[in-house]
This record gives sequence, structure tokens and C-alpha cells, in this order.
Amino acid sequence: MKKIKVLFTVLFISATSFAQEESAPEKTLDEQVQKIEDILSRLNKLKVSGYIQTQYQWGEINYSSSKRESPERSTVFQTLFPDERDLGAAFTLQAAKSSPFNFLKLQAGLFAGNGIKRETDSKRDFIGHLSAHKNLGDNIKLGLGASYYNGSVYQGTENVYIMKNKGFELNSDSSNIGRFAKREYFGIDGQFTLLNGRVATQLRGEYLFGRQPGANSNSKSPNSASLPTTDTYVRDFNGGYAMLVQDIGFQKLSAVIKYDWYNPNTKVSGDQIGLNNTNTGDISYTTLGLGMLWSATENIRLQAYYEIVSNEKSKNLKDYEVDRKDNGFTLRLQYGF
Repeated sequence: MKKIKVLFTVLFISATSFAQEESAPEKTLDEQVQKIEDILSRLNKLKVSGYIQTQYQWGEINYSSSKRESPERSTVFQTLFPDERDLGAAFTLQAAKSSPFNFLKLQAGLFAGNGIKRETDSKRDFIGHLSAHKNLGDNIKLGLGASYYNGSVYQGTENVYIMKNKGFELNSDSSNIGRFAKREYFGIDGQFTLLNGRVATQLRGEYLFGRQPGANSNSKSPNSASLPTTDTYVRDFNGGYAMLVQDIGFQKLSAVIKYDWYNPNTKVSGDQIGLNNTNTGDISYTTLGLGMLWSATENIRLQAYYEIVSNEKSKNLKDYEVDRKDNGFTLRLQYGF
């Protein structure tokens, strides 16, 4: 019995000691759990909301080719944006529909500046457009916008020509090779739509001006898979278009009148062209277009369009002493799906 009592006494003491040893870690664990619960309780009061959206959009110039009322874009756009598309990234900022500022939209992005061809330099061109759209009742829609383009063009030779005193002045320096000439555009655009039942009258226009580096024979923007190897000619330009589209009755017919112009060099005109290093790249053009559109169905559209093209004349430039014969007629059938 004495041995049994001693054994139980030892077991009791051992169990008590084990319990005392375990009490400290359990207490620490309870404290840690309590701390975590306190942190979670505070975090539960913090609210973060928002959303992530991914989007792929194909276009730089926003008006789709399938919706154009003329077969080709205006000369100024064909020159400044030869491929009509470019590689880059852009974002759009616009308030919710319930906001009083929903009528404003900001679009901006960085682009390669080389059309659809592969990138040839490390530069990125910036394009921004701020627009405002407003409906006045159910029948009138108004839109205004301002745009800005800031980019550059690689200089492939040591020869850079800058306009001065009605002619190009040469700046020849080996350090010009590999530098970049500034490419900068400013634009203003507007749209007006008047609805009368199913009949709509639309008036659209845009005006652009700025500085454009180009070659001697043309002022087109870069769209080559390789760096330019020609001399650089820097010109101040302006251009734009105005278009009237008038629906005719309920036959899904529309008449189109469009006038556009492009003056690649605002510092010279007429017989001054052909002198002092100026060339065909300094000739301005105007185009008057007259057309008809018939939307036969939701998917089929027939277009007939005649363009009267006029070029600037100069007695000092071969083949441009008179207006060239370059009017054109287009008959186009489109099917959308």
C-alpha cells in the first residue's frame, strides 16, 4: 500500500507539473489569436472598391472605315497617318452616366509612331483627345473636341532643312544623324446632328495644324520597317475637312458633300514652289467630293462617289504648271457581318 501511495503521489505531481508546463504556451497562443481577431476586426472596417477592365481596340483614328461616307480619308489624314493604325497603349477616362461630367471624355496614349510597321527606334509618340458631347432635347446632338500629338522622326542623314525666308535653309552637321526632328500636331473637331424623325442632317469637320518632318518630295509620316536614310525637311502645315451628310426621305438614301484640303508648307505658295530647295513635297491639294449612299439592308451598303482633286500650280515645278488630271470616281458595294 505504501508503494501504491508513493506511485500515485509521483503521478499526481508529474501530471500537475505537465499541466503547469502547458499552461504558458496555451496562454501565449490565446493572446496571439486575440491579437489576430483584433486586427481582422479593424480591417473589416476598411472598404476598398473598384474594378479591372481589359480591352483590345483596333484603330488610332476613331471613325471606322466601314462607316465612312467617302471612299478614302481626307488627304491630311492619309499624309499624317499613312496606315491609319499604330501600335501602342491608350486609356479612356469618362465619368459615370449619372455624373454631370459624363459629357466629357479624355483619351490618351503612347504609340510607336510608325504605323503598322515594326518599331524602329526607342521613341514613343503621345496622342491625346479631349471631347465633349451634348444632346439638346431629342433632336439635336453636338460634339466638340481638341487633340494633341507630340512625337518625333529619326534623322537619317546629316542634312536637315528648315524653312526660312520663303525657302529651305540647310543645316549640315554630322551630329544631326541619329537625332530626332519634332513632330507636333494640334487639332479641333466638331459634329452636329439634327434629327427629324428618321431623317438626319449631319455636319462634321476638323482642322489640324502643326509641324511635320518629311522628305523633299513628300511630307508623309514614317511607315517603313527601317530607319529613314533621306534628308529631313521640316515644314509647318495645316489641313482639314468639312462634310455634310443629308438623309433623303425614308429610302435609306443619303447625299454627301465633302471638302478637304492639305497644305504641307504654309510658308510658300504658287510659283515660289520649285525654288530654294522646295519641291513636290510643298504642293497643297484640295478635294471636293460628291456622293450618294444607299443602305439597302442592315448589312449591305452601296456607295457612289466622285472626287474633284485640285493641286497647287507653279511654273517653276515640272508637271505642276497646270492642274493635274487626277479626278476619280468610285462605286463601292459593302457587305457587313
